[in-house]
Amino acid sequence: MLIDPTREDPAPFFHWSRAKHLSVVLAATLSPMEAERALSNISVFALNRANLVKSRTKILSVLRFDAEEIMDELAADCADGGLKQENLDRALRRVAGLRRRHAPDQPFSAMVKAFVDDLAQELADRMAAQGP
Repeated sequence: MLIDPTREDPAPFFHWSRAKHLSVVLAATLSPMEAERALSNISVFALNRANLVKSRTKILSVLRFDAEEIMDELAADCADGGLKQENLDRALRRVAGLRRRHAPDQPFSAMVKAFVDDLAQELADRMAAQGP
């Protein structure tokens, strides 16, 4: 049975692989029945056809560049005397700017949202590690 996005949120069914250069969609780790539904959607709708993977990868490359720049700036700030709140706030504003790229009218918004959510979590983890 295919996932009907008008009846259920498809996001929990899919995982956006970013481990390698290409951006492909995979079935999320779910129950066997849910994984089968996800795989059916990936197959029926050809979610990993070459032109989609190429387009997603282009957007992912830009996101990776932006994320690396944010993290490099924070690392430089830490090296220059510790992580200051103003530097952290700047990084968080830049992440908020990236969130505009996953508006419903933007291409591959689900992949972008997953990427930005992961980046925000990485920043939160870094803040927690720095302490008060």
